[in-house]
Amino acid sequence: MLDYPIASRRLPVNPARGVKLPKRPPARERILTVDEVAAVAERLGDEGDLVLAMTYLGLRWSELAALRVSDVDLVRRRVRVVERATEVRGRIDVSAPKSRASQRHIAIPGLLRDRLGARTAGRKPDALVFPSPDGTYLRNGNWRSRSGWDKALVELGLESVTPHDLRRTFGSLARSAGADLRWIQRAMRHESITTTARIYAHLHDDELDLVADALDRPGGGR
Repeated sequence: MLDYPIASRRLPVNPARGVKLPKRPPARERILTVDEVAAVAERLGDEGDLVLAMTYLGLRWSELAALRVSDVDLVRRRVRVVERATEVRGRIDVSAPKSRASQRHIAIPGLLRDRLGARTAGRKPDALVFPSPDGTYLRNGNWRSRSGWDKALVELGLESVTPHDLRRTFGSLARSAGADLRWIQRAMRHESITTTARIYAHLHDDELDLVADALDRPGGGR
């Protein structure tokens, strides 16, 4: 921002150049188990489809809100992510994902196929898969209040969980199943493998146990 007044000769130098920003605190980790995801989805009834979609497709809230019928291919079992609907100061901003990397195709697991089929059957291609009651884009706060999200979490002892934690759960489940970090990076469309490693590398650390076991064997420390 300060480079612009320098280019237009309003400032002689950029006073911010070379200033190091403080390190970001580590991300808060709240990752659900498969049973916890199922319990939350069951408590929310018809709205539980959103919980399962965010968890098993790894969608951001804005991507879920912008998903259209034409983006769901049940024959090929693929969901296409090409748009996002973000709430900014009470207004919905619809645009392409923030980076080209965020545009992607996601495989539809079997447990979601029938649910997505019910959501899309007989509807126009440009219709939203997960619309608000009035047919417009979902808003996070309104949905949480209407669906009973917060009440369900309290009843299940999961008060600190947010919808974004469902996306983190997707990465965690994939990592625990043995998925390589680069696959998770592609599936979640992180711009950098560093981001993926920072969040998920420690969730599947059997390699560390193998090293420790090897060192415990006679002569292993040589």
